[in-house]
Order: sequence, then C-alpha cells, then structure tokens
Amino acid sequence: MEKFGPIPPYGDYSSGEKRTVDEFPKNRWIEDGVQWFLFTYLGEKWGGKGPQFETDSLVSMAKKIIENEEVLCLEVVTDSKGNILPHHLNQISAIGQKLSR
Repeated sequence: MEKFGPIPPYGDYSSGEKRTVDEFPKNRWIEDGVQWFLFTYLGEKWGGKGPQFETDSLVSMAKKIIENEEVLCLEVVTDSKGNILPHHLNQISAIGQKLSR
C-alpha cells in the first residue's frame, strides 16, 4: 500500500480520505502503531445527495474492512433540519444490520 506522506509522531492512523473504497489491506496495521483508516462519502461527491454505491456492494465492502479490524468512516449528508438523507440512512442501517449478525 502506498503511503500518503509522513505520519506525524502523534498520529495513530493513516490519512485515508478517498473518493471511493478501492483497497482492502490484509492487516489492520500499515506500520507499527498506525492503523489503516478510510474516509469516503456516500453521495456522488463530498456533500452529494445522490448515491455513490449500491447498498449491497457497500455492505460487502464494509464487512470486509471491519472483519480485518480496519476503520471505515462514511460521510452522510443531512437535510436542512439535520436529518440524515433517507437513502444514506438506509445504507448505514444495512451495514449495521449485516455486522450485528
């Protein structure tokens, strides 16, 4: 796996902001004391309201990441009242249901 740059002395995770989920390391640790971390969006872009992933595909990718004890962080978009958009909520709920089994 390619590094994004030097990890600060107090950093304990990789800088994993990416446009999509396109890598699955075999190990939680990318180097001693530094865990793999991926942050991406559920929309078609950062802050996007449309979907980037089919729900089944997202659930499968999330399961693979979590089973390797890695960290996946997903940006969700809210409406003007602060409610998570229904299709984003459905996707993160589907991940939660799959992982709770």
